[in-house]
Amino acid sequence: MKHIELILSVVTFAVIVCVGDALAQQPSNGVVNGGLMKLVNGEPATNLVRETTKVSNVAVPMGGSNAIIGVAVEANRYQYIGPFGARTNDSLELVEFRIISNSGTPFKWFCYDISESYYPRDFTLFTATNNVTYAVFQSRTGVLLSRVDSSVSSDDALALYVQEETGPSPLTRLSYAIIRGAGIRYFGANALHWTMSVDNVAVVNGDLRVTLHGQEAIPQFTFVLRNGEWYLLRD
Repeated sequence: MKHIELILSVVTFAVIVCVGDALAQQPSNGVVNGGLMKLVNGEPATNLVRETTKVSNVAVPMGGSNAIIGVAVEANRYQYIGPFGARTNDSLELVEFRIISNSGTPFKWFCYDISESYYPRDFTLFTATNNVTYAVFQSRTGVLLSRVDSSVSSDDALALYVQEETGPSPLTRLSYAIIRGAGIRYFGANALHWTMSVDNVAVVNGDLRVTLHGQEAIPQFTFVLRNGEWYLLRD
């Protein structure tokens, strides 16, 4: 387990938070490693959420089975000032994704991930054939997938990330190194880092599959998670 002080050595960076309180509510001051994080600024970051996902559905356990409920998804960017790592007065930028029920069924879900440069981006949701919803986005190191299978509070998600540098119910990250190593010549640096998009998440014979493309919609490439490792599915 790594600790957040190993990450917070940079002066300014971003973290992702997937949230579930009222959409207009901003987070309060918080504590990281015993130091007060003072919230100094906040603004919407809706461009980080895929347009078709802003009003969506998730499958959540109810009465012994999974029920489909409607949700709203938003993103916000917050800036904190506080003692991060060895520095006593650094700026910390957090990007927050919020998944919130817009139906009569209470549901909220949060997650965090560090962000740099053009990341995070393209946050979206897929409900696979196993009736489990997966949150998917491009992080600075690859495609990150998490199961959205129960409510997660903002405080719990933040504490989880601070302690373990992960989000709630995370799956193995499909890293850019794995994508490059699969021998896909189509992916240039621009397509891989700035225009890559996930087209589908499915479960086939118990194996998770992620289909994505680069700068153009075709060709598509499907990666399979099997026994904890990713493989390119070949014809």
